[in-house]
Amino acid sequence: GPKVSARLSCVPQACEVNIDISTSAGRCSCRFRTKCKHIAAVLHYLLGGDGAGAQGRNPYAGLDEEGQRRAVREVSEGLFSSTMLELKGKLQLNEQPVGGTKGELVARVADGTVRGAIPKCPSCKTGALKFDGSSFRCHRFVGDKLNGFERCGYESREVVRMPWKG
Repeated sequence: GPKVSARLSCVPQACEVNIDISTSAGRCSCRFRTKCKHIAAVLHYLLGGDGAGAQGRNPYAGLDEEGQRRAVREVSEGLFSSTMLELKGKLQLNEQPVGGTKGELVARVADGTVRGAIPKCPSCKTGALKFDGSSFRCHRFVGDKLNGFERCGYESREVVRMPWKG
C-alpha cells in the first residue's frame, strides 16, 4: 500500500515516522516504536486534522439511541478484520485507553466512531472515564505520598463527546 515518511522535530530528539496509509500502521524511531503519539499525529494530519476525516462531519450525528446502537453493531462487524495495531492506532489518535482484548478494542473504536471520543475526566484532568452501564466514572487515584492517595470519584450520567479523529 501507499507509504508516507515524515521527520518530526520534538524534544529531546528528531523522530523518523514511517506509516503505511492502507493499514494505518506505523513505526517511529523514538523509544515507543509502534505505540508512539508521533504516528497518531501524522495520521491525524493526513486525515485532515479536523477530527472529521475525509467526510467532513460525523455521518452518525442525529441518530437516536436505537440508531446509534445499530450503527455501533454495524461498525463493529467491519472492524473485526482490523489488526490490533490498527485498532490501537485509532484509539491512540483519539486519546482513548488502548489496553484490552481485540473485542474490547473493537467495541471502543466502534463506540467512538459512532458517538465520539470520551473526554478525559473533567475533575482530575487525566483520568479515563469508564461507562459502567449507567454512568461515566473516573477510577484514577489522585494525591501524593505526603497526603495520601484517594480515588478521583468523578461520576456523571452524560458527557460531551469529542469528535472522533480518523
